[in-house]
Amino acid sequence: MDTTLEMGAGGQAAWFARLPGVARVAGVLAAVGVVVLVSPWALHVLAHAPVVCPLRALFGVPCPGCGTTRAFFALGGGHLVASLRLNVLGAVVWLLVVLALARFAGLMPKRLFDRVGQALVAAGLVLALAVWIVALAGRFVF
Repeated sequence: MDTTLEMGAGGQAAWFARLPGVARVAGVLAAVGVVVLVSPWALHVLAHAPVVCPLRALFGVPCPGCGTTRAFFALGGGHLVASLRLNVLGAVVWLLVVLALARFAGLMPKRLFDRVGQALVAAGLVLALAVWIVALAGRFVF
């Protein structure tokens, strides 16, 4: 029995590509809605979770990605300022998820998705690195 996922035009799953446009948009909105509904619970669980960052566990210094998961769910829960304080990458990840869902639903051409996605990833990494350097500089002032 073949269990591979058949891909249709534009890299979409064939079954999804056959759905009407309204159903695809509804699917994207439902996926975003699930994250929004789960966000308060996820934030509560993450607040009591152990530190899993190896850099932070070994040296006591957070890495550029520390707090991204909590920031993602804080933004999903509507807490923009808290999300940005935790890590700016949370907002970048949210945008990438929305872009990926829009692409999967056929709402965005592949070329545009590739360009915007690459620019967003590059800008997010540069921004996260800059924020991390500033945070470390404030931590180790002599």
